[in-house]
Amino acid sequence: MVDAEKAAALLIAARRDGARIDALPAGAEPATLDDAYAIQDAIIAAIDAPLAGWKVALTNDEAQRRAEADEPAAGPLFAPFIYMSPNIINRDADSVSGFECEFAVRLSADLPAGGAPYDTASSPPYTDPDPNVIGDPNNS
Repeated sequence: MVDAEKAAALLIAARRDGARIDALPAGAEPATLDDAYAIQDAIIAAIDAPLAGWKVALTNDEAQRRAEADEPAAGPLFAPFIYMSPNIINRDADSVSGFECEFAVRLSADLPAGGAPYDTASSPPYTDPDPNVIGDPNNS
């Protein structure tokens, strides 16, 4: 079983301090998707930032194959790190290594559990481009 609290503390400190972690120490490195989600849950519980939504990744077969995964993955979006457009993100040039464009979907209400697949008639989304800043404190 992974030491989720230890991993969470290390990852939170690295983000806060702009440090790079090459690998988590033995016992804190996730071996399974469940381990990774346990670390994610520990991070959510430990930081003082409201949760604003979720990001979904590995949504197609090719992405899952490259990540050696067999299902999509989800991660939290924290309110303090979401910037509405137009906006200027003031970051040191050494800490920003790029941007990637994704699509954000905002729903006016939660979708009912177990109702997938959903269609546009039953889910009222608002969609727009969502540029993500990719930060690397070591710019490597």
